[in-house]
Amino acid sequence: MNKIDKMIELEEGEVGRGIYIYGGNGEDVLAMTDEQRKAFEERREVSTKNAKQEIKYTKEQNVARDEALFEKRKKKGIDPIRAFDCSGLQYWAGKQVGAIPGDISANGLFKKCKEVTKDALIRGDFCFTHNGSRATHVGLYAGDGIVIECQGRDVGVVKTKLAKSKSFNKFGRLPALSGDIPDPEPEPSPDPKPSAYYVRVKGKMRNGKADKSLNVRVGNDPDSKSLGIVHSEDMFPYLGTASEYPNWYEIEYKGQHAFISSKEKYTEVIQS
Repeated sequence: MNKIDKMIELEEGEVGRGIYIYGGNGEDVLAMTDEQRKAFEERREVSTKNAKQEIKYTKEQNVARDEALFEKRKKKGIDPIRAFDCSGLQYWAGKQVGAIPGDISANGLFKKCKEVTKDALIRGDFCFTHNGSRATHVGLYAGDGIVIECQGRDVGVVKTKLAKSKSFNKFGRLPALSGDIPDPEPEPSPDPKPSAYYVRVKGKMRNGKADKSLNVRVGNDPDSKSLGIVHSEDMFPYLGTASEYPNWYEIEYKGQHAFISSKEKYTEVIQS
């Protein structure tokens, strides 16, 4: 998959799910305790001003807005709930495709882009709100007139129609978004489980005739007590070869340790 398609796919997955917290870079706030989440919001949030540089929301009001959207997402059963600001969404997705390796502001991203006109926009370009001196907001152009952005504390990550937006007035193309994502290294296959080994009874010849029965004994000695008679084609789990008496196999017979002749004309070890 190419980087642009993957980045758009990642951001589309956060539409209606991600929330806005100033300075958020994709942290899963649902995984935090209430105390951790509120401390995170307190550390990150700021007051906001309107165009006249008048306080529009205090820091405390913005924290309350963060909490309100979080609770709304939580009630819908969304998991995870990631926190972003406008550039944090782009950083989070861009880092995963290898295009934006470090935390970046909207203006920082604008400076890395080659500026293009609105008419020249293609899928994967960025749309900026620029106040004449710096970019203050950014969204990702997904094609077909749609921009994905973390718009604000009351709505989080949304898709908006570029034609209806009055804020996007600069546009840029990031060279690092060209190309494909390298295929991940294949994970090594797990070692196959070793096959089990069995002792198969061949049978024996007596007086020139086939005798398809054989004793299983309690010890590795022909004079040991017989535990039972086995027959040609019977198979038993192989436990080893008796070290002291190599003419005997150790096997499991009716749930207990036993011995059977290992002479080639009588038995053989096979792999399941």
